[in-house]
Amino acid sequence: RAQDDAEELAEKSLERARATGDKLTASGALNVLAELASARGDDARAKELFDEGLSLRRELGDQRLIANSLLNLARAELRSGKVERGNRLLEQGLGLARQVGDTWAASVAVLNLGWAALHDGEHERAHEAFEEALAIAQIRGDKRVTAESLQGLALAGGDPSRGARLWGAGAALLEELGVAPSSFERALAEKLLPGLQNELGADAFAATEALGRTLTLEDAVAEASPAGT
Repeated sequence: RAQDDAEELAEKSLERARATGDKLTASGALNVLAELASARGDDARAKELFDEGLSLRRELGDQRLIANSLLNLARAELRSGKVERGNRLLEQGLGLARQVGDTWAASVAVLNLGWAALHDGEHERAHEAFEEALAIAQIRGDKRVTAESLQGLALAGGDPSRGARLWGAGAALLEELGVAPSSFERALAEKLLPGLQNELGADAFAATEALGRTLTLEDAVAEASPAGT
């Protein structure tokens, strides 16, 4: 019901904005409607709405908003399996985010470039991206990007015991935040996590992952850092 109410409000806002030529408000309403479509699993509709909002923001010329729209559209492309296009949009969004000093957008772009690299089997590139996203997240105090970076590093390879601990630490933090991974990330975990489990053995993985869940945030980040490898 709350989602229905939010959608109705966003649609009314969009209608008023279009009637008055308010492109800024219209782009924001389109973004909300796109996020709601994503939440319903309708990525095709979400992409249409994000794309329309991006066009309006390009007309406005606000580089920060353009970067945000590029990242939103990129993530929708990743979820729908269009990884190559998603990568291009992420690179564009990252460039703009760095240009305007938007560290949040930069961290999200780099994080998703890591997931895309994992999808493409480029584990070294993924590892570098997740380390960079983690570093930015520590500066910002962003627990969600921290958690997803920890899990990305766990899947990117290296010592399997460390990977299991990082996976557990990331999982515990996501649960604490009440955040679920995207369908794109879940699919990659379903593909790659069994390899980590097989390296350690089921019992050892379970025990080590459980240990990772007990790590403090500071200890998990320290273990994930290059000096902790």
